[in-house]
Amino acid sequence: MSETALVLAAALIGGFLDASVGGGGLVLVPALFAAFPSAPHAELLGTNKFAASTGLSQAVVRYARQLDIPWQLAKPLAIGAFSAGLLGASVARWVPSSTFRLLVPIMLSVMLIYIIAHRQFGLTHHLRDYTAADRRIAWTIGIVMGFYDGFFGPGAGAVLMVLFVRYFACDLLYAGALARITNFAACSAALLVFALHGEVRWLLALALAASSTIGAWAGSRVALRQGAVWLRKMFIGITVLLIIKTAWDALRTST
Repeated sequence: MSETALVLAAALIGGFLDASVGGGGLVLVPALFAAFPSAPHAELLGTNKFAASTGLSQAVVRYARQLDIPWQLAKPLAIGAFSAGLLGASVARWVPSSTFRLLVPIMLSVMLIYIIAHRQFGLTHHLRDYTAADRRIAWTIGIVMGFYDGFFGPGAGAVLMVLFVRYFACDLLYAGALARITNFAACSAALLVFALHGEVRWLLALALAASSTIGAWAGSRVALRQGAVWLRKMFIGITVLLIIKTAWDALRTST
Protein backbone atom coordinates (compact mmCIF):
# COMPACT_ATOMS: atom_id res chain seq x y z
CA MET A 1 0.00 0.00 0.00
CA SER A 2 1.41 3.43 -0.96
CA GLU A 3 1.87 6.21 1.60
CA THR A 4 -1.04 8.20 0.15
CA ALA A 5 -3.40 5.21 0.16
CA LEU A 6 -2.44 4.47 3.77
CA VAL A 7 -3.21 7.94 5.06
CA LEU A 8 -6.42 8.21 2.99
CA ALA A 9 -7.69 4.98 4.57
CA ALA A 10 -6.67 6.29 8.00
CA ALA A 11 -8.53 9.56 7.34
CA LEU A 12 -11.69 7.63 6.42
CA ILE A 13 -11.58 5.56 9.62
CA GLY A 14 -10.56 8.56 11.70
CA GLY A 15 -13.44 10.65 10.35
CA PHE A 16 -15.91 7.89 11.22
CA LEU A 17 -14.57 7.60 14.78
CA ASP A 18 -14.36 11.35 15.35
CA ALA A 19 -18.00 11.81 14.33
CA SER A 20 -19.33 8.97 16.49
CA VAL A 21 -17.27 7.99 19.55
CA GLY A 22 -14.02 9.96 19.25
CA GLY A 23 -10.44 8.77 18.87
CA GLY A 24 -9.94 9.45 15.16
CA GLY A 25 -6.72 11.33 15.78
CA LEU A 26 -5.14 8.16 17.14
CA VAL A 27 -5.60 6.62 13.69
CA LEU A 28 -4.64 9.44 11.33
CA VAL A 29 -1.81 11.12 13.28
CA PRO A 30 0.30 7.94 13.64
CA ALA A 31 -0.43 7.08 9.99
CA LEU A 32 0.89 10.46 8.85
CA PHE A 33 4.04 10.15 10.97
CA ALA A 34 4.61 6.60 9.69
CA ALA A 35 4.03 7.52 6.04
CA PHE A 36 6.18 10.69 6.11
CA PRO A 37 8.87 10.09 8.78
CA SER A 38 11.17 12.86 7.56
CA ALA A 39 8.52 15.61 7.47
CA PRO A 40 8.51 18.27 10.23
CA HIS A 41 6.08 17.29 12.99
CA ALA A 42 4.30 20.68 12.88
CA GLU A 43 3.62 20.22 9.16
CA LEU A 44 2.03 16.82 9.72
CA LEU A 45 -0.03 18.13 12.64
CA GLY A 46 -1.25 21.03 10.51
CA THR A 47 -2.23 18.71 7.68
CA ASN A 48 -4.10 16.51 10.15
CA LYS A 49 -5.95 19.51 11.61
CA PHE A 50 -7.25 20.49 8.18
CA ALA A 51 -8.60 17.00 7.52
CA ALA A 52 -10.05 16.68 11.03
CA SER A 53 -11.74 20.09 11.04
CA THR A 54 -13.32 19.45 7.64
CA GLY A 55 -14.77 16.11 8.73
CA LEU A 56 -15.88 17.53 12.08
CA SER A 57 -17.68 20.44 10.41
CA GLN A 58 -19.80 17.97 8.46
CA ALA A 59 -20.59 16.05 11.65
CA VAL A 60 -21.53 19.25 13.51
CA VAL A 61 -23.99 20.23 10.77
CA ARG A 62 -25.61 16.81 10.80
CA TYR A 63 -25.97 16.75 14.61
CA ALA A 64 -27.37 20.29 14.63
CA ARG A 65 -30.05 19.28 12.11
CA GLN A 66 -31.09 16.18 14.04
CA LEU A 67 -30.74 17.21 17.70
CA ASP A 68 -31.81 20.12 19.87
CA ILE A 69 -28.29 21.25 20.71
CA PRO A 70 -28.00 23.08 24.07
CA TRP A 71 -26.31 26.14 22.62
CA GLN A 72 -26.08 27.83 26.03
CA LEU A 73 -23.38 25.21 26.72
CA ALA A 74 -22.05 24.85 23.19
CA LYS A 75 -21.16 28.54 22.82
CA PRO A 76 -18.83 28.85 25.87
CA LEU A 77 -17.37 25.44 25.02
CA ALA A 78 -16.56 26.55 21.47
CA ILE A 79 -15.21 29.97 22.49
CA GLY A 80 -13.01 28.49 25.20
CA ALA A 81 -11.78 25.70 22.94
CA PHE A 82 -10.97 28.05 20.04
CA SER A 83 -9.05 30.46 22.28
CA ALA A 84 -7.05 27.72 23.97
CA GLY A 85 -6.58 25.83 20.71
CA LEU A 86 -4.63 28.80 19.33
CA LEU A 87 -2.26 28.61 22.29
CA GLY A 88 -2.00 24.81 22.17
CA ALA A 89 -1.05 24.79 18.50
CA SER A 90 1.49 27.59 19.04
CA VAL A 91 3.17 25.53 21.76
CA ALA A 92 3.00 22.38 19.62
CA ARG A 93 5.13 24.05 16.93
CA TRP A 94 8.07 24.01 19.34
CA VAL A 95 7.40 21.17 21.80
CA PRO A 96 7.31 17.54 20.55
CA SER A 97 3.91 15.90 21.05
CA SER A 98 5.64 12.99 22.84
CA THR A 99 5.54 15.19 25.96
CA PHE A 100 1.85 14.41 26.37
CA ARG A 101 1.83 10.84 25.07
CA LEU A 102 2.17 9.13 28.44
CA LEU A 103 -0.73 11.08 29.94
CA VAL A 104 -3.24 9.86 27.34
CA PRO A 105 -3.48 6.13 28.28
CA ILE A 106 -3.60 7.03 32.00
CA MET A 107 -6.44 9.48 31.41
CA LEU A 108 -8.35 7.01 29.24
CA SER A 109 -7.90 4.18 31.80
CA VAL A 110 -9.41 6.26 34.61
CA MET A 111 -12.27 7.20 32.30
CA LEU A 112 -12.94 3.55 31.33
CA ILE A 113 -13.07 2.42 34.98
CA TYR A 114 -15.59 5.16 35.72
CA ILE A 115 -17.81 4.22 32.78
CA ILE A 116 -17.85 0.50 33.58
CA ALA A 117 -18.56 1.21 37.28
CA HIS A 118 -21.63 3.25 36.34
CA ARG A 119 -23.81 0.88 34.34
CA GLN A 120 -26.31 3.56 33.25
CA PHE A 121 -23.57 6.01 32.27
CA GLY A 122 -24.53 7.90 29.13
CA LEU A 123 -27.87 6.14 28.56
CA THR A 124 -30.25 8.86 29.77
CA HIS A 125 -30.59 12.51 28.86
CA HIS A 126 -32.04 15.01 31.36
CA LEU A 127 -33.10 18.27 29.76
CA ARG A 128 -32.76 21.22 32.13
CA ASP A 129 -32.12 24.92 32.21
CA TYR A 130 -28.37 25.28 32.40
CA THR A 131 -27.16 27.80 34.95
CA ALA A 132 -24.35 30.33 34.98
CA ALA A 133 -22.31 27.77 36.95
CA ASP A 134 -22.86 25.22 34.16
CA ARG A 135 -21.67 27.74 31.61
CA ARG A 136 -18.54 28.44 33.67
CA ILE A 137 -17.84 24.71 33.80
CA ALA A 138 -18.34 24.55 30.03
CA TRP A 139 -15.92 27.45 29.56
CA THR A 140 -13.30 25.72 31.74
CA ILE A 141 -13.68 22.40 29.91
CA GLY A 142 -13.41 24.22 26.59
CA ILE A 143 -10.16 25.93 27.62
CA VAL A 144 -8.46 22.86 29.11
CA MET A 145 -9.45 20.41 26.38
CA GLY A 146 -9.09 23.03 23.65
CA PHE A 147 -5.44 23.53 24.62
CA TYR A 148 -4.83 19.78 24.58
CA ASP A 149 -6.66 19.39 21.26
CA GLY A 150 -4.65 22.20 19.70
CA PHE A 151 -1.38 20.84 21.07
CA PHE A 152 -1.84 17.15 20.28
CA GLY A 153 -5.49 16.05 20.11
CA PRO A 154 -5.88 12.26 20.07
CA GLY A 155 -8.35 11.07 22.71
CA ALA A 156 -9.82 14.55 23.30
CA GLY A 157 -13.23 13.68 21.88
CA ALA A 158 -13.63 10.62 24.09
CA VAL A 159 -12.66 12.54 27.24
CA LEU A 160 -15.04 15.37 26.34
CA MET A 161 -17.96 12.95 26.03
CA VAL A 162 -17.34 11.60 29.54
CA LEU A 163 -17.10 15.12 30.99
CA PHE A 164 -20.36 16.17 29.35
CA VAL A 165 -22.24 13.12 30.63
CA ARG A 166 -20.79 13.65 34.11
CA TYR A 167 -21.38 17.40 34.48
CA PHE A 168 -24.33 18.15 32.19
CA ALA A 169 -26.47 14.96 32.49
CA CYS A 170 -26.30 14.33 28.72
CA ASP A 171 -26.63 10.92 27.16
CA LEU A 172 -23.77 9.84 24.93
CA LEU A 173 -25.56 11.03 21.80
CA TYR A 174 -25.89 14.62 23.01
CA ALA A 175 -22.44 14.45 24.62
CA GLY A 176 -21.08 13.38 21.25
CA ALA A 177 -22.69 16.37 19.56
CA LEU A 178 -21.20 18.79 22.10
CA ALA A 179 -17.82 17.06 21.82
CA ARG A 180 -17.83 17.46 18.03
CA ILE A 181 -18.56 21.19 18.38
CA THR A 182 -15.71 21.58 20.88
CA ASN A 183 -13.32 19.51 18.76
CA PHE A 184 -14.19 21.54 15.66
CA ALA A 185 -13.51 24.86 17.42
CA ALA A 186 -10.13 23.68 18.73
CA CYS A 187 -9.11 22.06 15.42
CA SER A 188 -10.04 25.21 13.48
CA ALA A 189 -7.94 27.35 15.81
CA ALA A 190 -4.96 25.00 15.52
CA LEU A 191 -5.33 24.90 11.73
CA LEU A 192 -5.24 28.70 11.63
CA VAL A 193 -1.92 28.75 13.52
CA PHE A 194 -0.30 26.06 11.37
CA ALA A 195 -1.61 27.58 8.13
CA LEU A 196 -0.31 31.06 8.97
CA HIS A 197 3.16 29.53 9.40
CA GLY A 198 2.95 27.58 6.13
CA GLU A 199 2.81 24.23 7.92
CA VAL A 200 0.06 22.50 5.95
CA ARG A 201 0.56 20.20 2.93
CA TRP A 202 -2.47 21.53 1.10
CA LEU A 203 -2.85 18.96 -1.69
CA LEU A 204 -2.52 16.08 0.72
CA ALA A 205 -4.74 17.88 3.24
CA LEU A 206 -7.52 18.32 0.65
CA ALA A 207 -7.44 14.62 -0.23
CA LEU A 208 -7.48 13.65 3.43
CA ALA A 209 -10.33 16.08 4.10
CA ALA A 210 -12.46 14.46 1.41
CA SER A 211 -11.83 11.02 2.88
CA SER A 212 -12.43 12.27 6.44
CA THR A 213 -15.69 13.92 5.42
CA ILE A 214 -17.02 10.66 3.99
CA GLY A 215 -16.08 8.88 7.21
CA ALA A 216 -17.64 11.64 9.34
CA TRP A 217 -20.88 11.48 7.36
CA ALA A 218 -21.08 7.74 7.96
CA GLY A 219 -20.08 8.03 11.63
CA SER A 220 -22.65 10.70 12.52
CA ARG A 221 -25.34 8.85 10.56
CA VAL A 222 -24.68 5.59 12.42
CA ALA A 223 -24.52 7.34 15.81
CA LEU A 224 -27.83 9.15 15.28
CA ARG A 225 -29.54 6.01 14.02
CA GLN A 226 -28.23 3.57 16.65
CA GLY A 227 -28.56 5.81 19.71
CA ALA A 228 -27.01 5.91 23.18
CA VAL A 229 -26.99 2.17 23.98
CA TRP A 230 -24.97 1.35 20.85
CA LEU A 231 -22.70 4.32 21.51
CA ARG A 232 -21.96 3.08 25.03
CA LYS A 233 -20.86 -0.33 23.72
CA MET A 234 -18.78 1.21 20.93
CA PHE A 235 -17.36 3.79 23.31
CA ILE A 236 -16.11 1.16 25.77
CA GLY A 237 -14.64 -0.96 22.94
CA ILE A 238 -12.89 1.98 21.29
CA THR A 239 -11.58 3.24 24.64
CA VAL A 240 -9.97 -0.14 25.38
CA LEU A 241 -8.26 -0.07 21.98
CA LEU A 242 -7.16 3.54 22.52
CA ILE A 243 -5.60 2.66 25.88
CA ILE A 244 -3.61 -0.19 24.32
CA LYS A 245 -2.57 1.94 21.33
CA THR A 246 -1.55 5.04 23.32
CA ALA A 247 0.28 3.01 25.96
CA TRP A 248 2.25 1.19 23.26
CA ASP A 249 3.10 4.48 21.48
CA ALA A 250 4.17 6.10 24.76
CA LEU A 251 6.41 3.21 25.75
CA ARG A 252 7.91 2.91 22.26
CA THR A 253 8.79 6.62 22.02
CA SER A 254 10.25 6.71 25.54
CA THR A 255 12.72 3.86 24.89
